[in-house]
Amino acid sequence: DFYSSFFLDTASTNDTSGYKYLAYRPGLQLKHKGEKISWNVFSSYSLYQLDLRLDSLKSSDSYYRWTSGGEIRFGQFIASAELNLISGDAFNKNDRSLVAGLSWKKSTAFISGISVSSGLSSLSPDWTTSNYISNHFVWSNDFDKEQLSWVYLNLSIWKNRISFFHHFQQADNYCYFNELALPSQLKQQFQLQRVGVKSDLQWKKWRLISNVRYALASHQVIRLPEWAAYVRGSYHTSFFKKALKAEFGAAVHVTQAWKNYAFMPATGALYLQQEVNTGGKPTLDLFVNADIGKATITLMFQRVNAAWGQTGYYIAPGYPVAPSTIKFGLNWPLVN
Repeated sequence: DFYSSFFLDTASTNDTSGYKYLAYRPGLQLKHKGEKISWNVFSSYSLYQLDLRLDSLKSSDSYYRWTSGGEIRFGQFIASAELNLISGDAFNKNDRSLVAGLSWKKSTAFISGISVSSGLSSLSPDWTTSNYISNHFVWSNDFDKEQLSWVYLNLSIWKNRISFFHHFQQADNYCYFNELALPSQLKQQFQLQRVGVKSDLQWKKWRLISNVRYALASHQVIRLPEWAAYVRGSYHTSFFKKALKAEFGAAVHVTQAWKNYAFMPATGALYLQQEVNTGGKPTLDLFVNADIGKATITLMFQRVNAAWGQTGYYIAPGYPVAPSTIKFGLNWPLVN
């Protein structure tokens, strides 16, 4: 029972919380744009002054953030880097991160783009994970900084119509909310890998968009469906001498059945659970988009297969998916 404990006297507390902050962010940026080489470098300094309040508890902190980086473009190549450092006396003091990337693009070639980005960070867990007080939950944790590193690879072919990706992430001291909805820290290293392919193909009046991906985590504190797929097909046509342009289509989304995170309303946190499976059943949507001048009208029949008797589908534990639903939308910009 998550609510069996009562730590506060509700008759004497205001049940109020809030925060305010002031930020000062001066910076400097230099740019150069040439025929062959373009570059820009920047550096900024930010001062944050925080005031936090939770009933009778109050705290004030301040910290400084230093950001420096740059980008250089040479032909089809783009290279970039950014460094962030935190100083001061706040809970996130000595946090740091470094991100770098390199990409190549050429729309006329069969291989139309290659990009690689990588980063390192050492970050404090957020304030709620470290300190919290309420009627049902109280904790004060002295967690170590989370050590994160990642490498993202992307390859695009056929004028960016098809792209492949491989994302690798590694973490030490990862923080999460356990099955008691309490914050915890994993005292071992784990890896997360995601691979997949995306496509956006067109042939005459037909269009097919798809996204298929596979994920593999080395520890169960990370919850993701092992595989997922999304396919959207549509047919484009016009009526009334092309005054009305219409798109008729259908979309299917499906994931492997998996133990999704549960939601704790008292703290606003997602925590681990072992009771309810989510996913595992496809959803089918039918839609029509119509363009009349600058106005776009959308009519969608969501989760058509729910009307065929499909039940028991949850988007999260305790949150069943809505039944078959018809939605209507209008987008009409009033400014030329």
